[in-house]
Amino acid sequence: MVEDERALVARIRAGDVRAFETVFRGYRAALVWLAARYTPSHAGRSYEVRSLFASIADVSAANCELEPDAARDSTSSTVSVRSAMLASVYIRARTGAVRAAVRPD
Repeated sequence: MVEDERALVARIRAGDVRAFETVFRGYRAALVWLAARYTPSHAGRSYEVRSLFASIADVSAANCELEPDAARDSTSSTVSVRSAMLASVYIRARTGAVRAAVRPD
């Protein structure tokens, strides 16, 4: 993780709303684009991205790790904020797509 991202994560953990807005504005479009690959409805992909940002808000309130374990590799204990968020949306969207596929009509 680059130094700017570490400072940004620290600010989010401290409850800095502007840092949260920076992350939202910086990554929202890419996250929606990724969710669209697995979630056909606009409402579904918006939900996946909103739920990620809600969990980040919860993380900052709880002062926990921002990086999900699924986004880590075996050689690094941290990843970039972008990678962590993309991995989280990917997992959320794929899980939702699998649930939708097996849901009886």
